[in-house]
Order: sequence, then structure tokens, then C-alpha cells
Amino acid sequence: MLAYRQPYRALTTALTRHGYGVADLTTITLGDTDPTNGTIHCPSTEIELSPAAATALRAQHHLRSKHGATPGDPLLPHNTKALAKALTDAQTDLGIHVHGRRAERTRNHTTRALRQLGITLHQLP
Repeated sequence: MLAYRQPYRALTTALTRHGYGVADLTTITLGDTDPTNGTIHCPSTEIELSPAAATALRAQHHLRSKHGATPGDPLLPHNTKALAKALTDAQTDLGIHVHGRRAERTRNHTTRALRQLGITLHQLP
């Protein structure tokens, strides 16, 4: 995971492996984190991150603070679609299966997939 340039991608993958969905990740604030100890305080538990994920947490915390984020601002300032994309990339690039039901897709891609196969759907009268 350290090969990823953006620390939010490593954090998204690490937290999802702990059982948190992408919607849950958007609620974690900078104030919920302790970058020196590599822990995140979630409502139900405290997550102790691996050394690699703790490095990503420190980097993300530093980036957010440098851009003027306060303790009440989100740790991961991305929407659920961007976080779900990071999980898909982790599976494609690294072979880590973390998405599925934790990253619910809200858009139906059936029409696009059929169009790529040369099938066009028409509404019947």
C-alpha cells in the first residue's frame, strides 16, 4: 500500500479491511485520529493501524492540516464514489479484495456494459 501516492487510498483500504464501509469512512474527522500512535477513534471502537497504514494516517493528517482543516473536518475529504474507486483500484492493482457490499454502487452500469457489447436497449411501446 505504500506504493500509492495518495495516503487516502491506503487508509481507505486499511479501514475497509477493519470492517468499515465507505459511508462510515466519510464520518471520521481529524479529531478522531491520533497520528503519533497510529490509531483512529471510531464510535464503537478504537482502531490500531499497521505500521504502513499508520504512516499513511500521519501523511493524510499532515496534508489535511496543511490545507487548513480543523479537528472537526473529515479525515478523508472525498465522496463515497471516490473511496469506492480506491477500493476497486486496490483489488485491480494489488489483488486485495476489500470492496463488495462495503462499497455499494449507486449507479446502474448495465446499459453501458451492454452497449460495449454492441447491444442497444429500446423501450417497447
